[in-house]
Amino acid sequence: MTKIVVTDLDGTLLNEKSEISQENYEAIKKLKEKGIIFGIASGRAVGVINQIIKDHQIMEMVDFLIGFNGAEIYDFREKVAITIPQLQKDMIKNIIDIFSELDVVCAVHEGAELYANKWNPSIQVEANLNKYKLIIKENLKEFIQKDYPKLMITGEQEYLTMIENNIISSIKGEYNAFRSHQNFYEFVAKNVSKGSAIEKYCQIHGFQAEEVMAFGDNLNDYEMIQYAGVGVAMDNAVEPLKSIAQIIARHHADHGFAQVIEDRFMV
Repeated sequence: MTKIVVTDLDGTLLNEKSEISQENYEAIKKLKEKGIIFGIASGRAVGVINQIIKDHQIMEMVDFLIGFNGAEIYDFREKVAITIPQLQKDMIKNIIDIFSELDVVCAVHEGAELYANKWNPSIQVEANLNKYKLIIKENLKEFIQKDYPKLMITGEQEYLTMIENNIISSIKGEYNAFRSHQNFYEFVAKNVSKGSAIEKYCQIHGFQAEEVMAFGDNLNDYEMIQYAGVGVAMDNAVEPLKSIAQIIARHHADHGFAQVIEDRFMV
């Protein structure tokens, strides 16, 4: 029996306008009426997610948030942030070195600011999407003086794919690294993921993986879908995610989240 439902935001719960449709809103409301715990897991920071759920008037229906692809957890039920290992500063500097001569931007997030070693269109999209102040630090490596939840690299889709195949695949054992968007690749501490964050939340509150239903669309959702007793991939999801999901929902623009909730909980 499902007791927890957790969903990604972009490409999953949010539609093509980055909004929660009325259909999806009503589905969340129905979950809460049935006593189901509801959480959101995103690559975005917890603070940014918090603003999104306020803007869409679902804050009172959300029980927990997972941010930065598992590097942050906020538990609304206990009103506490749960500690997660950060990406160590020496590792961040090492990654910056690896990509210093390549046509990508390296960036770290801090509060409402986004620090990047240079500019490209993709890093501007990240700043605009989350309302960050973009600050260019050409000496980003020297600027890094502490641990951060994650390091992001951004670039053209085909170029990132080349890097993924030729460079990232050989260093992934040192960190957890995954594609979160066609133009974004992200690094977090080893063994940190949305899946590990949900597992930690379940351990704290006494739930089992079999009691979790998770929704996602991209590779940063892979561990979450793999962990959940019921993994749901959107019709617009990448193929590796679809291959491990128990359910394929309709496209995120066609209220796929609401469709599955209706089918599973409203019979």
